[in-house]
Amino acid sequence: GECRRKCWLYPSEVDKLLGCDEIPIEWRELYCVAAYLYLRPGELAEIRWFDFDLGAGLVHIARALDWESGEAKEPKTRNGIRTVPIPATLLPLLERMRVGSSDNDLVVPAMQRAGKFDAAKILRKHLALAGVNHPRLLRDDETFMPVGFRSFRDSGISWLAIEGVDLAKIQRRAGHDNIATTMGYVKAAEDFSAEGVGTPFGPL
Repeated sequence: GECRRKCWLYPSEVDKLLGCDEIPIEWRELYCVAAYLYLRPGELAEIRWFDFDLGAGLVHIARALDWESGEAKEPKTRNGIRTVPIPATLLPLLERMRVGSSDNDLVVPAMQRAGKFDAAKILRKHLALAGVNHPRLLRDDETFMPVGFRSFRDSGISWLAIEGVDLAKIQRRAGHDNIATTMGYVKAAEDFSAEGVGTPFGPL
């Protein structure tokens, strides 16, 4: 019920997804940005190149897409407006994606074009295509939630916990209002290590 655990992808599973050549490159770029920056789906759909400072390795999160109205709005929580460090492993990809784009262009237009519900369906098809098929990803019962597009955000935050990032830093980077929310991710990740699930935010 209220305590159902959120589904998150292991770094090794995301590696398989990103490495599957049968998945269109724009979707693999979307999945990579989603996991490595752990944005909410609405934030991901609205993020634009002027939000990035690639030289400083930072991204400023200040807006999210309202899926019903199609208009940009403030993020979900009062701490949702935040500046997040970009993993060094993601920077080369972003620099390549940035070539030929204007400041106001969407970074991952496939997210807004698909919409959050169809994006989740497409993700599940792509996971199957990449051979990422652990039964836990589709478990849907009183204890566990199945994989969805939101799982990328849950994955990235869980990876921070696996890396041992300070709790206060995780809370700030994720834009959580309540430290108890952040603690839920730490609890979910505390029994895992990089040796068992792969390297968080690994080379692309």
